[in-house]
Amino acid sequence: MASPLLESVITFSAEPSLRASQRTAAKRRFYRIIEHFERGSGGRVTSYKRPQLLRFKYVYVLSEESRDNLLRAFFRVWLS
Repeated sequence: MASPLLESVITFSAEPSLRASQRTAAKRRFYRIIEHFERGSGGRVTSYKRPQLLRFKYVYVLSEESRDNLLRAFFRVWLS
């Protein structure tokens, strides 16, 4: 069974695509947040860099729809 947090983030219902202005604003804010955490890692040694993992997930998804979904999920969790 999925955790309640995941259930609130991952939905399989179709959502409309973001408008170009929404996508631009969300993308800009997403990168600012990721860059903030990349700079502020404090030299901690981990098996992977979490902010970089999230950035690459966004960069390498195959479609705009997938990027929109990632941005929605990211901000849904970030703002909750």
